[in-house]
Amino acid sequence: PTAVPTFTVPKGTTNVLLLGSDDPIDNNDAGRTDTMMIVTINPDGPTASMISLPRDLYVYIPGFTMNRLNTAMSRGENVDYPGGGIGMLEQTILYNFGIPIHYYAQVDFQGFQDIVDAMGGVDLAVSCERSDWRLKSPDLYVEDPDNWEVFTLEPGVHHLDGDLALWYARSRLMDPLSDWGRGRRQQQLLRAMFNQGLDLGLVTELPTLWQTYKNTIDTNMDIGKMLQLAAIAPAVRDNGIQNLYLAGKTESFVTPGGAAVQVPTWEGDGMMKETLQQLFRPPALNRAARQAITVELINPSGNPDMRLPAAA
Repeated sequence: PTAVPTFTVPKGTTNVLLLGSDDPIDNNDAGRTDTMMIVTINPDGPTASMISLPRDLYVYIPGFTMNRLNTAMSRGENVDYPGGGIGMLEQTILYNFGIPIHYYAQVDFQGFQDIVDAMGGVDLAVSCERSDWRLKSPDLYVEDPDNWEVFTLEPGVHHLDGDLALWYARSRLMDPLSDWGRGRRQQQLLRAMFNQGLDLGLVTELPTLWQTYKNTIDTNMDIGKMLQLAAIAPAVRDNGIQNLYLAGKTESFVTPGGAAVQVPTWEGDGMMKETLQQLFRPPALNRAARQAITVELINPSGNPDMRLPAAA
């Protein structure tokens, strides 16, 4: 495919690429970026939008060939691409989706768990029962099948530690052929962490936290830019965060090698182009520009605990 046109980014808008890798970030191997999100912060408002990029999107990797999006980083590392694996992934996103990336931040499994634990865990509203395999204890040997059991998270509001939060973010047993559900849960978890961080006043402690945890995250964002974005974080929450998804904007395809992938559908009503354009528009329900909305919840389930995930 030819390159898509680059979107016009409003002045002052910042696009941050968030990555979750299955390899330690201090490892020379780029590993697989199985979690990819773009967060766009618009200073007019201020507001924010986020969109998940499924790992199975079948895209053109510049200078190479068609492949899964989550292989771009390892390709960049293998060919010594300018900027390494991150540089290749950023160019792949620009070529196929027209979105320029200004900054990135990457975390591995252990780093993600450490961040959640450093916050004292995170409260999350689980609306549907979730079951998947989980180690009986985090310190057990992962290659021993006897160390695993099927764990179920019932509907309700749960307090998740780092290990359970990682399990919730990565779970695929109930939707093995699709990344759509996993992307939704990851965005939900990120929002919960954002809200809890604000409630705990962690924004004011950012310089100290960065000194403590900077080896946990790989990023090209300096502390000055972090502080600039942190300063508007409370207003971003007040004005609204827009969650976007690409479900229904792709076509299923089987590669000549037999791999099941998703091919982006760019043009047409409601297709990917229209969804990605919303990244750069303030959310339509910007709370700063409307009156408060009150919603009454009626709970006929007989289970009073169901009111909490419904309200969330």
